[in-house]
This record gives sequence, structure tokens and C-alpha cells, in this order.
Amino acid sequence: LPVSYELEIGYVPGSFYIENSYLEFPKLGYLDFLGSLKVGQYGVPMSLENYESSRDTMFMEVASPVSALAPGVNAGAQVGQPVLDKRMTWALGFFTDAAGVGSDFGEATKGFGRVVGRLTGLPVFSRDPEHAESQRLLHLGLSGSVVYAGQNTVRYRSRPESHLAPYVVDTGDIDADGAVTVGAETAWV
Repeated sequence: LPVSYELEIGYVPGSFYIENSYLEFPKLGYLDFLGSLKVGQYGVPMSLENYESSRDTMFMEVASPVSALAPGVNAGAQVGQPVLDKRMTWALGFFTDAAGVGSDFGEATKGFGRVVGRLTGLPVFSRDPEHAESQRLLHLGLSGSVVYAGQNTVRYRSRPESHLAPYVVDTGDIDADGAVTVGAETAWV
């Protein structure tokens, strides 16, 4: 059975933490229609800015609104795969609090269960092999998260993009059984 994995350990003065730590099984045998299975703690598939590699972000840090509303690294399991000649992707997962993960990024609700879904598409994709600069693509995506708050509180907070300053947006604990967040994304290259 083929498997891929990642183990990323970080250090903040005074403590170590695990950022990404997962196993991914690309083939599920008779459940191949589900795509790959990813289990562990890792970035939740919500928002292009939150989900893409840090090498591909437009700015140095993720924008404060995304940082406040989108989940960061959570523990969970997800299935998903590219479809339609790799012009679309889908992912569906269940997540909860991740032990040992820094709380510097993402929605700050504690003691939760979360269902997340993401669908992306590439309606425009053209390239001329002779001229790499002529490549054009349009990426569109939609994601959603439903949080079930185990402690009956939901919280959103965010640092400014530098992540060196204290939290500038912090709702504090909001009395709620859960919350729904929906995001849309687009990119033109």
C-alpha cells in the first residue's frame, strides 16, 4: 500500500510544537472513488490562501481576515481527489483540536468538531509550450466549514499580517453551539 507522510516540528521560545504531521494513502483499493485518505494534523482544506504552500502565497503572511475566520492546523481525516482530467478537485473531512499545535493561526474555538468541504475548478487553462509566459489560468473555488462547539463557545482572533504583534482582532468567547463559515476563492494567472 503506497503512503506519503510529513512531520514538521516548530519551535517558539520556550516550547516545541508539531505543525504538520500526517499519513496520506493515495489509493484506497475498492474505495478508489474516494480518492486519497489523509489522516493526522495538517492545514484544513479551506481558502486558497490558507491551503496553498507558503512558497506560493502572494504576500509574506496570510491576510488577517483569512487568519481569523479560516481554520489553521487541526487534527482529522479527509478524503478527496482531482477529477475531470485534473481540472477540478474536491475534499471532504472531519477535524477536531490538534494536540501540540501552536494557536498562532486560525479560528480559535476550542473543544470542537468540524466538517469541512472544498471544491475547486480550473475553467480556463491554456499554455503554449513555445512561450511559457503565455500561460493563462483561472482558478475558482468554494469551501465551507460547519463547527460544532463542544464547550458552547466560538472564538475568532487574528494578529496583523506580521504575526509579531499581539492579537488585534479578538471576539472573545461567543456563546454558540456552533458556526458556519463559507469562503469563495479566485485566482487569475
